[in-house]
Amino acid sequence: MSRLCILSLLVVACAFYEVYGCSCFFPPPKEKYIYGVKYICKGLNREAFCGTGSKFLAKAKVLQKTRKGGINGQVFYKVYLLRTYKASLQFYQTVYGRITTIQTAGNSAACGVNLQKGQIYLLRGNTRHLKNHIGLCAGIGLFSDLSYRKRRFLAQNGCNSPAIDYPYCERARH
Repeated sequence: MSRLCILSLLVVACAFYEVYGCSCFFPPPKEKYIYGVKYICKGLNREAFCGTGSKFLAKAKVLQKTRKGGINGQVFYKVYLLRTYKASLQFYQTVYGRITTIQTAGNSAACGVNLQKGQIYLLRGNTRHLKNHIGLCAGIGLFSDLSYRKRRFLAQNGCNSPAIDYPYCERARH
């Protein structure tokens, strides 16, 4: 009986694989009171849109995709920067001409991003040790999917300008 218990524990222990979990935290919409009436603001806010913790925000075209380390490894994208809206000195140190390399996790469970070659994206991320990183929580998306308001915000202000908000508030329902 004890051999059977030990054997079953050994089988269960050997069956575990490396597990990933990607979870993003987004702050709740802001509340605002106008003449005692509660409004919920879901508007375009510079800090939220540009990413207070991110080191770069750029419009880029994907030139090449390379996977290293198997399914759970890293994916490297060579991108051509069409326009840079926000960038740190570390980010500029990784740019050669207008081309840079951006890496992400190998699968979406580890917050990896799957970009398509030839597509134009709005990329937001961080630079650590002269390596650019992006992830699901950064809000990466096709540039063509951006709303008119977001495109106008980027064209007029970028992310290095003083804080300018374009809030959209609606009356709270009871």
